[in-house]
Amino acid sequence: MRTKLGPHIILSTAAAQRWAANAPIVKQAFGVDALRLARPGAITICRPIWILHRDGQRAARDILARYAAWGFTPTHTELWNEFDEWGRSELQERLRQGRIAGDILRQHGIKVGDNIASTGTLEDYEWHIAAEEGFGGMDVLFVHEYFSKNGFSTWNALRYRRMHELLQGNHPPIIISETGIDDV
Repeated sequence: MRTKLGPHIILSTAAAQRWAANAPIVKQAFGVDALRLARPGAITICRPIWILHRDGQRAARDILARYAAWGFTPTHTELWNEFDEWGRSELQERLRQGRIAGDILRQHGIKVGDNIASTGTLEDYEWHIAAEEGFGGMDVLFVHEYFSKNGFSTWNALRYRRMHELLQGNHPPIIISETGIDDV
């Protein structure tokens, strides 16, 4: 199995830009400076807006306007981050709005993913809800897999494996768009 590991860039430092120029996958939040440097064929992921509007049409318009202003379109867009904008009880509506946003963004050649799984989420029953909703039509699932100094567990850094087994592989491709050691 080939590993595609790359940086999650918030500040486009010289070191981040060097890594972005060589990595097979690069994520940048709130900008595209480092994404512009990605090697040909790299997966480029952008989370362009801190608090993205909850209406799918407006969210897609805002994202497209941001990319137009920056003069760069990544291969993938990460819609909402974890549960910053949405409560977990709003999972079905989030998936519905994600489908709307995704349909618009795909018309512009952008693959779309949502991060419905931050460290310690989702519960098994919520993964089943997401599957029943067709994962909101997402092209990929972005998963954040942080772990503590105590190691990995199926609740944090190995949750994607737990979800994969639970759903017997019936899900969109997974991109671990953030990972590392954190206080979890």
